[in-house]
Amino acid sequence: MWFADTAVPAGLLADGAVLLPARRAHGEPELRAAAAPAASDAPWQASLDALLALLRAPGRRPAALSLNLSAAFVRWHLLPWPPGAGSPAELDAAVRLRLRAVHGAAVEGWLLQRAEGVPGQPVPVCAIDQALLQAVRSGLAGAGWRLHRLQPYAAAAFDHWRPVWRRGAAWLAVVEADHLTLALVDRGRWAALRSVRCHGGDSAALQAACAGLQARLALEAERPVPPDTPLYLTGPVAHEHAGTDPVAGQWLRPEGGPAWCDGPARLAWGR
Repeated sequence: MWFADTAVPAGLLADGAVLLPARRAHGEPELRAAAAPAASDAPWQASLDALLALLRAPGRRPAALSLNLSAAFVRWHLLPWPPGAGSPAELDAAVRLRLRAVHGAAVEGWLLQRAEGVPGQPVPVCAIDQALLQAVRSGLAGAGWRLHRLQPYAAAAFDHWRPVWRRGAAWLAVVEADHLTLALVDRGRWAALRSVRCHGGDSAALQAACAGLQARLALEAERPVPPDTPLYLTGPVAHEHAGTDPVAGQWLRPEGGPAWCDGPARLAWGR
């Protein structure tokens, strides 16, 4: 889906917490911790329950809602362009077949979205549980709300800051409270992509995780990565790294905007 829409409020569904826009202009975003998930529940169920409780709270008028997903609930893959794939349908089938070869029957329960690829170049693919989209839709409907779109937070952040990194080689780091998603791009071409668990609010832990992941991804890249390749970081914990920070990169923070990103939904599940 290739549309831009900033009129619809966007929330963040994270591992153990949810974040929603302020109920009124100039208010503060609402953050609510989720209860500990039951052993039998899906990993996202407790966060979804916390989200629905916030949406039902007094002072919120039901409407459409966009929802960004933490990397905890998203599987990222950067796949080589399948030989012989011509049409979008052939590319989709080849992507699913490749993932099934790696992950087995579990792929049948996934919803996949891929970027619009260029033949011969790697294709970014993200996957979520099909049950997650179904539960979000039914939960919002039960609370009187409607899902506008559901997308990975990292995808929204990559798109939001596209003008910053699209002209040359760059590292892109999306930092969440408990995950780091790192991509290597070169003039718009995806060279590497990986997501790992990380204490994003701790500068020393983030520095170590980022350096380690950069080293691993550089080994996977087809071309040598210049040592002066810039590192751009963004994410809902950016405010925790204001001022002195040992991470050798540039933090990107929306001025006067929310902690999450709005932009063209290149990797999203819609209504």
